[in-house]
Amino acid sequence: MKSGDDDNGHGTHVAGTAAALDNGIGVVGVAPGARLWALKVLDRNGSGYFADVIKAIDFVTGKAGEIEVVNMSLGGQGTLNSLRSAIQKSVAAGVVYVVSAGNRSKDVYGDDGLFGTSDDFIPAAYPEVAAISALGDYEGTAGGSGETTSDGPDDTLASFSNFSNSVVAGNPVTSSGAAIDLAAPGVDITSTYKDGMYATISGTSMASPHVAGAAALEAATNGRALNAAGVADIRQALIDVAEAQSAWRPEDTNDPDANPEGLVNVASGPPPPPNDAPVVTITSPADGYTPDSGATILFKGTASDTEDGDLTADDLVWTSNLDDEIGTGGSFSTTLSDGNHTITASVTDSGGKTGTASISITVGAPPAEATAVSVFCPADTDCNIGYGGYATTGGKSGDKHLLITVALWDDLDAVVEGASVSIDLYLNSSKIASGTGTTGTDGTVTFTLKNAKSGDFTTTMTGVTAAGLTWDGVTPPNGFNK
Repeated sequence: MKSGDDDNGHGTHVAGTAAALDNGIGVVGVAPGARLWALKVLDRNGSGYFADVIKAIDFVTGKAGEIEVVNMSLGGQGTLNSLRSAIQKSVAAGVVYVVSAGNRSKDVYGDDGLFGTSDDFIPAAYPEVAAISALGDYEGTAGGSGETTSDGPDDTLASFSNFSNSVVAGNPVTSSGAAIDLAAPGVDITSTYKDGMYATISGTSMASPHVAGAAALEAATNGRALNAAGVADIRQALIDVAEAQSAWRPEDTNDPDANPEGLVNVASGPPPPPNDAPVVTITSPADGYTPDSGATILFKGTASDTEDGDLTADDLVWTSNLDDEIGTGGSFSTTLSDGNHTITASVTDSGGKTGTASISITVGAPPAEATAVSVFCPADTDCNIGYGGYATTGGKSGDKHLLITVALWDDLDAVVEGASVSIDLYLNSSKIASGTGTTGTDGTVTFTLKNAKSGDFTTTMTGVTAAGLTWDGVTPPNGFNK
């Protein structure tokens, strides 16, 4: 069995930033005295194999009942499905992964800016982890008034830190930093070191454990995550209380992208617990209910909330898309106007989250629905083919366009918008052209055919497709002619 002793110093430094005791000696971690697990995956030179990293992740997953947060101050470039899969399984077990963004001054998605390609910085690019960029902060307060760090002005993003220009769809949190969750101090960080020493080091490796410690405080105060949704809640809670980049310093923060991630903030204590939305249930009437016109209808429902408890009696509000508000509370009776109603019961908890439930009911005889579509000629065309302007391209100079306009109406005497229409054009009984078009808001479509020659023109409707309607197959009574 390999020894887990730190013969490089990097791991001990990171651990001290996250959890060094507040005992009056040396440094104090963000989460002082948090329980630590040391999993060694790199050698004395700081190099290693992702195969060993995956084994360590699998170990954590097996201990998910005891391990709440993992800091990964490491990374590489490429694609590795097995690594992401291992992290996904561990996150699904409720483990929060906080990782360093990388020290190459590049987008975490690489030069191409695309997630899932060979130049990704992994695991920082994975949406399942909290990727952390590095800040140079000399004295621990905002405003940029501290002395210059070894990397540049106080309260600016480190020149070496990776960043993010975009975020992949499906990222479970929303951050102003796009694919970067947060920034944290990562320049000239003094922490514990091997052989009982202390050292000052810079890197996103030093930034990541600041946020890992903050995640540990959140889990200790408000409860650990039990699944991937809980992990996302902890990440989002930290993002939501972050210090905005605009507060760091009045001038340029040296952020190379347009996505200003916030600075991890535990000054006022752990962020508040995630607020679950209320759950609303409609128990009466059933969805699809069809009462007679004028009937008295019984409405019943419940509303419960994880934080606020039962919200039914005082806060549940019922509305109809036709009749506006129709009642409140868990039970009431009323009559509704005739028609198709969408009934919604909603409630808002003390944290501002709203829960809703909806059903559809039809009161009285259902309104008639159109079933067929017919083709007509607009009144001003009298079913004739009209001439348009002279053609300037195609055919001989001086040839005119032929204009053919038709209108579609349904069997309830309403225009039909967005229907597809096709026609054939004949000259002296020989087909010379075809056309397709879509009806506009007035139900009409005009076909324009260039290079019209002299002769007897007629048209035939060849197809009409309208959603939910059947074409009667009839060309306008007078036909088309010219």
